Amino acid sequence: MIHKEITDKQWKSTEKYLPKHARAGRSRCDDRTIINGILFVLVSGSRWEELPEKYGSKSTAHLRLQD
Repeated sequence: MIHKEITDKQWKSTEKYLPKHARAGRSRCDDRTIINGILFVLVSGSRWEELPEKYGSKSTAHLRLQD
């Protein structure tokens, strides 16, 4: 199975619906990277433990999906 990531066009139309980054506190992980990681797991049927490092933290991706 080939996994495709979000295209620039898809990202541009999706980005506006995401919450803005907070000015204070811990910096937020890159939304596009995390969303691509979530899609990787959902499309491939992989477990969160198998998420490649290029998609960021497994726990962050899982928590974002739950939100």
